[in-house]
Amino acid sequence: TAVVNRVRRGLYLDSLALMRVSQSLSSLAGIDTVSMMIGTPANKEILREAGVLDPTGESAAPGDLIIAVRAKTAAAAEAAAAAGGGHVPGQESDQAPRASHATNTSTTDG
Repeated sequence: TAVVNRVRRGLYLDSLALMRVSQSLSSLAGIDTVSMMIGTPANKEILREAGVLDPTGESAAPGDLIIAVRAKTAAAAEAAAAAGGGHVPGQESDQAPRASHATNTSTTDG
């Protein structure tokens, strides 16, 4: 299992729009889950508990968008994170995705 986070700095979007994009990306082959949330402490705790927050996502500020993906492979996770970034307006991600390889739902920095 691989976890990839991408952060879009200074990008706040409606949670309903984020949910729609997340659901669409979650249906891609090899993708277990996609979560797109603003980087508030409460949202980061939700992502952490779900096992999809990596150090890149941890660095997000409350005005940043976190795109968090768990997939069967790092390549699939990175592709979905990139696609998620392409579905929202704004500048390109300030941080490239980092694959964290995990066993079960625990993440380790890989």
